[in-house]
Amino acid sequence: MGESAKEALVFRTQKIMREQKMAEEGTGILAAVSGGADSLCLLDLLDALRKTAHFPLRAVHVHHEIRKSADRDAALAEAFCRKRDIPCSILRVDVPAYAKEHRLGLEEAARILRYEALESEAEDWEREAPGLAVRIALAHHLEDQAETVLFHIARGSGIAGLAGMRYVSGRKIRPLLDVSRGEIEACLLEDGIAWAEDETNADVSYARNRIRLRILPEMVQEINAGSVRHLAALSSEAGEMEDYLQEETRKALLRVLREDGGIDLGKFREEPELLQKRIVFAVLAEHAGQKKDLTREHVQGVLALAARGGSARIDLPCQLQAAKRYDALYFVKRGEKLPEGPLPVPEREEDYAVRVFPFSGRMADIPQKKYTKWFDYDKISSAFSFRRRRPGDMITIEMAPRTEDGSLQPSRKKSIKKFMIDVRMPAQVRDRILLPVCGSEVLWVPGFRCSAAYLVSEETKRIMEISTDGGEDGGYDHNTDSTGES
Repeated sequence: MGESAKEALVFRTQKIMREQKMAEEGTGILAAVSGGADSLCLLDLLDALRKTAHFPLRAVHVHHEIRKSADRDAALAEAFCRKRDIPCSILRVDVPAYAKEHRLGLEEAARILRYEALESEAEDWEREAPGLAVRIALAHHLEDQAETVLFHIARGSGIAGLAGMRYVSGRKIRPLLDVSRGEIEACLLEDGIAWAEDETNADVSYARNRIRLRILPEMVQEINAGSVRHLAALSSEAGEMEDYLQEETRKALLRVLREDGGIDLGKFREEPELLQKRIVFAVLAEHAGQKKDLTREHVQGVLALAARGGSARIDLPCQLQAAKRYDALYFVKRGEKLPEGPLPVPEREEDYAVRVFPFSGRMADIPQKKYTKWFDYDKISSAFSFRRRRPGDMITIEMAPRTEDGSLQPSRKKSIKKFMIDVRMPAQVRDRILLPVCGSEVLWVPGFRCSAAYLVSEETKRIMEISTDGGEDGGYDHNTDSTGES
C-alpha cells in the first residue's frame, strides 16, 4: 500500500525545512493561519513535524476588519489550533483606516499590517523566551510563486523580482513553496479538514487575483501545461543569480565607497556597467529606506549625472537628491549640504572655468573660496594651458623681496613632485589631477596653493579667474589667505 498524500507532504516538508535550515535547534515557529486551505495545511504539517523535530509551535491569525466573513475565519483558525493544542493569538488590524491614512489600496495595506503584526508577535515571544529564535512560517505555495513572478515582471522588476519569494527571507520561512495548490487540497481532503474560502479571492479588481484566475490558467491551458512549474524554476535560478550578484555588489561597494559616505567615481567607472547600476540602486535604496518607488529611470538618471563634468544635483524619490562633486557622488536630502570631504580632483579641462576681466583695484574683492582663485593676467604668458604634471614643473612658494639697491633675490620654488609629497597628496591623485600651468610653472594646485609668482597686487590691471566647481558655493579655504597663499 502506497503512502498517503499527507505522508508524502510531511516527508517533503521535512526535507525542505532541513535543507533550508528552517527549524534548527533553538528555533520556535510562529505560523500565520488565515483559515484558508494553504495556511491550515501548513499548520497541520508543522504540527506533525514538531513531534520529531522538537520545535515549539504557535499560531497567529490576523483579523483585517474588511470582510463580513472575517469573524468566521478567525473562529475556524482558533478552533483548529485548540483541537491540536497549538497556542493561537487573534490580532486585529484596521486595514481600511490604514489604507485611507496612507493612501494605499486595501491589498497593500493588509499586507503591510499583516507582516507588522506577525513581526510584533515574534518579537514578543522572543522577549518571553530569551535565547529562542522565532521564525514566521508562511503558507505561500507553487502557484503563489508563479503569480508573484508574473506580477513583478508586469511591474518592471529586475532579477530580484524574478527571484520571487524565497524559502527563507529574514525570519520568514516558506516550507510549501514548491507544493501545488492541488497537493495541498488533496492533503486536507484526505484528513477531513475543512477550510474557509476568502470571497475576495474571486475579485478580479485586485491585480494578483487577475493573474491567478485569468492569466495563469490561460498559460497552463493554451501555452504549456507546465507553465507554473517553469515560472517557479525560473524564479529559483534567478534567486541563485541574485544571491551571487548581491555578493559581488557588496564587494564592489567596499571598493568604491569613500570614508565620507560618497562614491569614488574614479573607482566606480572601473566597475562593470551591471555592477554600477546595482551599486547605485543599493546605495539609493539604503538612503531612501525602501525600494518600492525606485525605478530604472532613477538609476539611469544617477548614472548620467555621474558621467557629467563639474558639479550638479538631480531630484529623486523620498525627498532625496543625487549630488555630484567632481570625483564623488553623494545621496543627500533635498537642500542638504554635502559632507566636507577630500578635495574633488579636476581631471578634464571642462572641469575648470576661466574668465578675464578688469581689476577694480580693491584687494578686498579677491575671493576667499577654495575652488575659485584670481591671478594677475598680465604676468601670464601665451604658454598658459591645462595639463598634468611633468618632470621639471615647479611652483613658486615665495617671491623674494627686493634688496636695498633694488635688485631681486631668487624666489623660493619647489618642484611640483616634492610639493605634492609634502602636502601628502594621495599618490593615485598626483598623476590624475589636471593643473593650470604657464610653461613649467604651476599656477595653482587646487585645494593647496597658488603660485606666488602670479598673485594679484594693487598694480594688477586685469584678472584671470580660474575656478573648479567643488561644491554648491565653492566653500571657504581656511588654509589660504587673501593673496591666495597657503
